[in-house]
Amino acid sequence: MLNLSGNSFNNSILSSLTHLSPLRSLNLFWNRLEGSIDVKELDSLRDLEELDIGGNKIDKFVVSKGLSKLKSLSLSGTRFKGTFNVREFNSFNNLELLDMSFNEINNLVVPQGYSGLRKLKSLDLSRVGVRDGSKLLQSMGSFPSLNSLYLSSNNFTETVTITTQGFPHFKSLEHLDMEFMRSALNTSFLQSIGESMSSLKYLSLSGSTLGINSSMILDQGLCSLVHLQELYIASNDLRGSLPWCLANMTSLRILDVSYNQLTGSISLSPC
Repeated sequence: MLNLSGNSFNNSILSSLTHLSPLRSLNLFWNRLEGSIDVKELDSLRDLEELDIGGNKIDKFVVSKGLSKLKSLSLSGTRFKGTFNVREFNSFNNLELLDMSFNEINNLVVPQGYSGLRKLKSLDLSRVGVRDGSKLLQSMGSFPSLNSLYLSSNNFTETVTITTQGFPHFKSLEHLDMEFMRSALNTSFLQSIGESMSSLKYLSLSGSTLGINSSMILDQGLCSLVHLQELYIASNDLRGSLPWCLANMTSLRILDVSYNQLTGSISLSPC
């Protein structure tokens, strides 16, 4: 492992790493890399499995070949802008973790029938510029191994409405973070979560404005998530009582409904 984070290395550092062929983990977070970075410059690092070049001023990450063993890639806060097509990472056949958070990506393109990144387990798109939340969620069905999805602090411009018809079935998804999305979530959305993400263990919707008829939304959306272990729905102006189905959620260990306007009894809850 080589950790060079928080220094003042520029692009020339890449060519100086050519003799470190056995290296498996490289951290260049928060340095002075800038412009276009071509993976070919790291081609000699044939055993590299983890690469973090976040926090730099990189506007393009060119992937033609190389780093075939890469499992973890962080490009967080690298000032990416505009459209990003996931096909650019097709050569990363073994990639399991991809962090694209804190960029200005207003359009994430996942082509219909996309068959790349089959091993991707964790995708972080927190605080990016994508506006169409419904389209984004539907495109995530192209990643069959996806286990964790982070979408917090986004600003979807419209209500996230997803009908069950045509919505992908997430067989492996266990962790979904959508807190502080600043977008209304309606009943059909939570119903789709319950029906298509039955293996979900962690769900955060805190600060996401669940909607006006909050009691109906919770009753119809959460009751099928029987494997849920952690549920965070704080700061959503929830009103009424907690849904009766909480009594059936025997796996639930953490329930955060703070900063709402709930009333009534919690005797039906497993807490």
